[in-house]
Amino acid sequence: MKKKSIHKGWSWMACVVLGLALLFACPMAASAVDDPAQDPVTQDPITYIDENGQTQTLTSYHTTQEASYNTPAATGIYWWGQTSGDNWFVLTEDMTCSGPVYLSSKGDTFHLVLCDGVTLTAEQGINILCKGLKIYSTSLGDRMGTLIAKSSTVNPAIGRGQVNDSSIDPDITINGGNIQATVDGANITPSGGLEAVQDAYPAAIGMCGRTGSYGANGGGCITINNGNVTADCSAVPYASAIETKMFERTTSARAGEIRINGGQVTARAHVDPADETKCGTGIGQRLVYEEDGTPRKISTDPVQITLGWKEQKLDFIDSTSWNGN
Repeated sequence: MKKKSIHKGWSWMACVVLGLALLFACPMAASAVDDPAQDPVTQDPITYIDENGQTQTLTSYHTTQEASYNTPAATGIYWWGQTSGDNWFVLTEDMTCSGPVYLSSKGDTFHLVLCDGVTLTAEQGINILCKGLKIYSTSLGDRMGTLIAKSSTVNPAIGRGQVNDSSIDPDITINGGNIQATVDGANITPSGGLEAVQDAYPAAIGMCGRTGSYGANGGGCITINNGNVTADCSAVPYASAIETKMFERTTSARAGEIRINGGQVTARAHVDPADETKCGTGIGQRLVYEEDGTPRKISTDPVQITLGWKEQKLDFIDSTSWNGN
């Protein structure tokens, strides 16, 4: 498979199936109390497509019908992945979550399998507090399942939720499915100077916005191996559509990576010809400006962006812009 590292400019290219290895990590600290209702459940076997395009069989997982997944807590939050280790959830029928979905820090990696022809709608986004989210589909054809994730707050449509814990910088891997992540900013009311305003807006896929000490910098790895992925934050200024790390306010954040190995990827950021400082970035770090409007130099290594492709006639990347190495 060919690979190419991007250094500058617009991008659209192509690739096919690659993806992620399944992680089975050590249990978390003994102080984390598991939710017995979310212990693994033996089910009829289902198959899904892994990171390498190979068919795998799964027999222990949760489904849409289970109350522990389809019923929010009293706060209106859906808490998923409430047991230590890896958690598997298979979307077997259409499901709409009216409140935010939080992938609990009690778990390790959360695996979401989208069955053919069904749709998961997360009206207030999917917030990742565990080590990572991996998304699969049961086929790679026209009937791939769909995930629609939306955000109108400082949390991304899919990504790191806003918590005062700089150690959380989850990885996101998409191996298939129709993924639509959109930020409209309807409930974001930033105040203060330019720095505070730039901080407030989240990515469609990746980092949360920041207010005060919340949303400290961090950067995991965003990998897209296959599927039809659309990330859109064109309705809000400053933000990146796909962003693994915010611009630097500290020197302790690890540099993130964005790897697009295949699939059909569209990244849309805000464009404002009248005010360059408000323009977002399609893929990579958002552009940063000082209070006087001059560009800010990033203090540590920028996000690494890597593209690879195999079938140029099938796959593409269509991005408003990009910023990284």
